[in-house]
Formats: sequence, structure tokens, C-alpha cells
Amino acid sequence: MARLIDPLFGDSASGGIAGALYYKDQGDYQAIVNRPHRISRSSPGQLAQRVKFRSCCSAWLALSSNEKLWWYENREDLPSGRAAFMQNCLNL
Repeated sequence: MARLIDPLFGDSASGGIAGALYYKDQGDYQAIVNRPHRISRSSPGQLAQRVKFRSCCSAWLALSSNEKLWWYENREDLPSGRAAFMQNCLNL
């Protein structure tokens, strides 16, 4: 069954067909392309990185507000104190 995102007779119609194909109408051209099926390739390195990321997130949540403020004040060029903490934690 087709699922349309924009009106079919509008300026730009698009949508998926049976989860495998994708139809796109952008005025000048129409295309039906095959939607690639993504296979999860979780290597041991990826799994280890995910575990490390989760532990860093838990460590950030365990910090007091004063510790979070310290990370914010010492973040250098990073947008937030959490980003500085995560970068430091993941690079250990």
C-alpha cells in the first residue's frame, strides 16, 4: 500500500510503496527508487563503543549541579558542558 507524504497532485508528491520502493515527484522529474535494506552490522568494536557511551551518559547524570557547572565553564570551544564531559569520557 502506498503512503503519500505530500498531496498526490501537488507540487511535490513523495511516498513509499510497500516499504521497498520510494516514489518522488519534484516537478521536473519523477523517480521510483529502490529503498536499500539496512543490515545491522554490530561489530565487537561498535558494541564496546555503545557500552562506553552509555556508561558516560550515566556518569553525566550522576554529576552534581556544581560539577556540571564546572564542565560548562571549562568547555573550551564545545557548545555545552555535557559535550565537553562526553568528549573527555569517551577519549579516556
